[in-house]
Amino acid sequence: MLWNWLKKDQVEGLRFRRQYSVDSFILDFYCPKLRLCIELDGDYHFHVEQPVKDAERDELLERKYGIHTLRFENKIVINQPHTIIDAILSFAESKTSSASREVAMDSAILPPTPSTLEGEVRGRSVCALLIMLMVGFVLATSVAVHAQDKIPWTHGGPLLPDSSNFVTASLLVIEPGPKTVSAMGHSAIRLECPVHNLDYCFTLENNPEYSTLSFILGKTPAHDIAVPTNEFLKEFVTDKRRVLQYELNLTLHEKQELWRTADIEFTNEGHRLFNYSYDGTDNCTSICLELIEQALIDEKIVVDKMPAILTMNNGTYFRNMSRRSPWVQFLLITLAGKACDETWDMRNRMAPEVIIPLFANSHFDGQQGARPMLKGEGKVLVRGGVQIAPNPITPVWVFGGLLVLALIISLLQYFHVGKKLVRLFDIGLFIFQLLIASLLLTTSCYGSIVGTHWNWYLIPFNPLPLIIWLIWRKHKGFFKVYLFYTMVLILFIIATPLSEQLDLPHQLITATLAVRCLFNYIDGKRNATTVATTKTKK
Repeated sequence: MLWNWLKKDQVEGLRFRRQYSVDSFILDFYCPKLRLCIELDGDYHFHVEQPVKDAERDELLERKYGIHTLRFENKIVINQPHTIIDAILSFAESKTSSASREVAMDSAILPPTPSTLEGEVRGRSVCALLIMLMVGFVLATSVAVHAQDKIPWTHGGPLLPDSSNFVTASLLVIEPGPKTVSAMGHSAIRLECPVHNLDYCFTLENNPEYSTLSFILGKTPAHDIAVPTNEFLKEFVTDKRRVLQYELNLTLHEKQELWRTADIEFTNEGHRLFNYSYDGTDNCTSICLELIEQALIDEKIVVDKMPAILTMNNGTYFRNMSRRSPWVQFLLITLAGKACDETWDMRNRMAPEVIIPLFANSHFDGQQGARPMLKGEGKVLVRGGVQIAPNPITPVWVFGGLLVLALIISLLQYFHVGKKLVRLFDIGLFIFQLLIASLLLTTSCYGSIVGTHWNWYLIPFNPLPLIIWLIWRKHKGFFKVYLFYTMVLILFIIATPLSEQLDLPHQLITATLAVRCLFNYIDGKRNATTVATTKTKK
């Protein structure tokens, strides 16, 4: 219930996250900008030992991560929700004091003000020279080669009188890669301070040890990272994936605020569950948009013209975003469920491919007037060299071939040829149907992806055929079940135009099941007629 008050930045524009992970703790609600945790305590928290444990947890979060915790009883949410909102606003007001802001700005990555750095840079240069004198020829050569490969500053040269080039903020967009997890590309925020020799990228990275099941369920472990730009780009240089940079048209104070916010949130390596469906804010692109919005000072983003793809329904959107990888598209549509028929808000459909057209047709609007979100055209940081070859073995070809094979098997069955082959094919198809049914049920009941409330493919793919087979397979009229299931499958195929989720690759599988059910019914009826005729003759 409290989430209805906190979501969508309703409390003074403060962004809250629900069920946010920090270390081994799960925070009920967390505001990155304030480093504030809101905990709702039920009766369990008032047992003898629990208050002590809660106090120890709150103290650890405060000491180790600088996260302050406010606790409220569940009944306050129901009876006095404004009490919680007032407490949040009071805490936010205290955080905006000059002393608190100065402490918040003094972080590991955030650059200091332009006037404080001259001696520090001089000291770093001396240390670097001493180190270079101590290393051997091989290491020196390696350093020289690395220096040549260093990504250049967006705005080099001396500091301008207005300090406008003190910090540069840009959005990086990386083209799709060959792996499933990179099939839709990647996004990151790049922040540079040449005066301090600081150049970092902030983004969301998946755990490299993720399992296929966790990816399908939308529960892939991921964490916020802040890494030097050169290190961040190594992977894309190796894979020859093109990286484009678009400079953000933020004011100096907004760029500093962006760095401060990113530093606070990303240096703690907050953990998330990566959601490849782009539902919500747990993907790299939506996080970039969120950081930019949090950095704005008395301004907002106004969209002048919405990109066409963001006005289409989700089914069309998903297919367009995954068009380069037919199997990723097949998986996404399989699991998307009824959400394919919906049209989500722009914020819930952020992807690397759409964010630049969106920003190019938007502007910042505030008291000082309007200005474009982007400065100029995109700049190539890494040139793409390898084009992802289209996979000729697409779902349409595979499942179309399966349907042809089912027709051949059915003809063999009709002419009483290859009974063992027919039986093996049906067993394999039955297992395949059960695997799909198990996957859909698991994602619907346990997954964190879209479409969990309903999936149309649960009609042809569900455990009911197994249950019926286990109970009535020895009944003499069992073959009639095949006729009923055939009719259900045919009606499901006819209903294809009624939902965006239903498409050719999936319905080829449905048609395969329908063919085998129909011929099993024909064979069962023929056998029953033969048995009845034999009994009559006797």
